[in-house]
Amino acid sequence: EDPDYSGTNGLSRFENIVRKILPDAGGITYDQSWEAGDKQSVTISWEQPYEFLVADSIAVVVFLQDYNTNEVLQASKYNILEFPTSSANPTFFPESGIRIFPNPATDLVHVRFDDILSEPLWLQIYDFSGRIVHIEEIPAGIQLHSSYLQELNSGLYIIGILNRDRTRTICHKKLLFY
Repeated sequence: EDPDYSGTNGLSRFENIVRKILPDAGGITYDQSWEAGDKQSVTISWEQPYEFLVADSIAVVVFLQDYNTNEVLQASKYNILEFPTSSANPTFFPESGIRIFPNPATDLVHVRFDDILSEPLWLQIYDFSGRIVHIEEIPAGIQLHSSYLQELNSGLYIIGILNRDRTRTICHKKLLFY
């Protein structure tokens, strides 16, 4: 919510709206070759005409894109008020510990764990803009969970499996839905 700004319809609460990209619509490009495990630390600062920006009211969106095909290979978002989200492959559980099928899917997707869950987890599905389009709790005591996803449009999504309090991502997988 932004009490100092209201849209033409009089609303002052906005979600998933980009009001400004710094330093301009092109953002900042880091043109370099990347290998698995490479990291880049970035410090962002601004001066006029951005003096109205408050650090806890902005978000940073980063994506890794194939220059030739324009395919976005990895994307992350961080806002000081939220936990970061990412399409990276976290290493908390080995990849073989969680299976998501069928893929591609049409209306139903199953999540199978190697072991019976000792605590509940969360299933979150993101579109490629990083917006959460589906969220549900996976209860403890099961090994196979099924999710009905009729509300999704055809497209490519990221499925995230998160711990009980949604502070740590256990697994991310791509899901083609049609």
